[in-house]
Amino acid sequence: MKKVWKGFAAAVSAAAIAATGFIGATSAHAVMAPGQINITGATDADTFTGYMPFVIASESTTGEGDAAVTTYQYTMNAAGGFTDSVVPEIINKVDPNSGITSPTTDAKVSEWVKAYFGADNGAGFAKDSTKAQSFAKAVIDVAEAKNLDPAFTNQTAAQLSAADSPAGYYAIKQTNEPATGTADTTTVSRYISGNVTAAAPLTVAIKNTTVTSVKKVQENDSNTVDGTTDTRLPGVNINNNFNDVADYSIGDDVPFEFIGTVPAKFGDYDHFQYIFKDTMNPAQLQLVEDSVQVYVLPKDVTNISWAADGSLTGGTLLTNGTHYAVSVDKNADDTQKGTFSIAVGTNVPATTEPAAAAYRDLKGITYGADNTKLAAGDRIVVTYKATLQQGAQIGRPGNVNTMELEFSNNPYDVYDTATTPKDEVVVFTYELDANKVDAGDHDVELTGAEFVLWKNDKGTENNQAANLVQAKDTEGNAIAGSYIFTGWAPAGTAGTTLKNENGSLFKIAGLDEGTYYLEETKAPAGYNKPDDFFKLVLTATTANNQTNGSNANTGLTDIKVNDAADSGDAATGVGTAAIENNKGSNLPETGGMGTTMLYAAGAAIVLIAGIGLAVTLRRRQA
Repeated sequence: MKKVWKGFAAAVSAAAIAATGFIGATSAHAVMAPGQINITGATDADTFTGYMPFVIASESTTGEGDAAVTTYQYTMNAAGGFTDSVVPEIINKVDPNSGITSPTTDAKVSEWVKAYFGADNGAGFAKDSTKAQSFAKAVIDVAEAKNLDPAFTNQTAAQLSAADSPAGYYAIKQTNEPATGTADTTTVSRYISGNVTAAAPLTVAIKNTTVTSVKKVQENDSNTVDGTTDTRLPGVNINNNFNDVADYSIGDDVPFEFIGTVPAKFGDYDHFQYIFKDTMNPAQLQLVEDSVQVYVLPKDVTNISWAADGSLTGGTLLTNGTHYAVSVDKNADDTQKGTFSIAVGTNVPATTEPAAAAYRDLKGITYGADNTKLAAGDRIVVTYKATLQQGAQIGRPGNVNTMELEFSNNPYDVYDTATTPKDEVVVFTYELDANKVDAGDHDVELTGAEFVLWKNDKGTENNQAANLVQAKDTEGNAIAGSYIFTGWAPAGTAGTTLKNENGSLFKIAGLDEGTYYLEETKAPAGYNKPDDFFKLVLTATTANNQTNGSNANTGLTDIKVNDAADSGDAATGVGTAAIENNKGSNLPETGGMGTTMLYAAGAAIVLIAGIGLAVTLRRRQA
């Protein structure tokens, strides 16, 4: 009986020991309560994808108040794919000199984490520090390469804070998603890593690092209002009639500007690419290659203003070749393809070990007498000119010019870039159609007249006549009566003679809005040649603001000539005017030699007639 009780006691003791061991094991690996991930400063476009490489098995806190220190024990999240073969690969990416030795155990992982990040006060190992970001990137790179399942995908900050996240150590990637329907690429803005527990949620305040860029064109004669603001550049006034819409004559050099911002997290980058890319139709606009200038404008200067000498007020001019490089895409015959780029930064040459392409590094720029470094909020401002070509579109949709800014979007890879949304501006040009008609009956159309177009009224000193070329059809044949404006001839030299040899109508395409003067140098047969110039005022109503972009329908809404109703069509860009002639023969001009001789001869005839009459009367009286 004693043996039975001894056996029973032994069995109970064994069971108790086993139970104790089981309970201890369960307690050591108890599932901790979940916590929250709270991210502030995110925009509606920011989303977050995260992985949990480590599970927090336990935590213990020593000390109180500000002196409290929390220690965490981690286990590898094998269920999430972070096994004892994957975790060493991650660790060796960020800490190759003191990684963990094989075999990889949970205890070694916990010791490495504490050694790598240093003492932790519960805030998540300085979650926004360089080490925390580097570790997060290593986790995400390996996880994405191995196609591991994320703990969460493309969550907004609001969605994350509203959800419970299992206790663990997280690596999170912030991205800025493009607007629906656009071709913009996703922008990698930030990497975050840190602990999540019920007692200590992961709380991070971020700044959006997406670069902003805008493009503007300068209007040369409209009454635009200086000091207007583009909503993409809050607190910045854009002056000197730079806006989204302008109109010019063919042959004019049209001024453009780019404005790009230095991102909020510029300090997190060791290197940074920053490349303006511009696209235009070379038949419509072509870059004046020596006109490019690049400036740094400090963040505390709120006005984009150009001085009379062409310099940017408050800005520092950078040096071509040293601080930036202009690259113009050319055909084999050296003609422009219509695209060019401006890479801002100091040159970093290509290397072969490790293989790396050459690039321009914005971080390398210093400017001014004090060699000031660029800082978040500063702006890069570019100005250049493009010549309006003979192939320019008349009227709508106008001649569109597009810019986007390529920039580094990954603090750990300078070659990892994204682009800002494309920004477009539009340049309009117009056509003046003149119809030669009888002054008494406009239904009587006249042909055979010749004209010269002048910049100013008759008798104006140093007046200039227009240079024109004959328009051609798609097969290269000249179109009678149709001309394209190419610029003003120097004062004192002849311009181009126009002929309305194709019926009564003649056309001049490629004109800016403004006042023009038409001289009739030859009248139609049977009509008088007018002594004065015809004044033609071409008026276009355009949207000179910061929000139109290249919307042609709102950018150009009306055209008139001499303010006459129904004298223009905004869609075609054509303004129309009637040029009148009076019937009759041309007489010698007053004050000429011919007139003097006629007067003298007439006086002699009258005198002789008078003498003859007097003689006749005397004879009768006799």
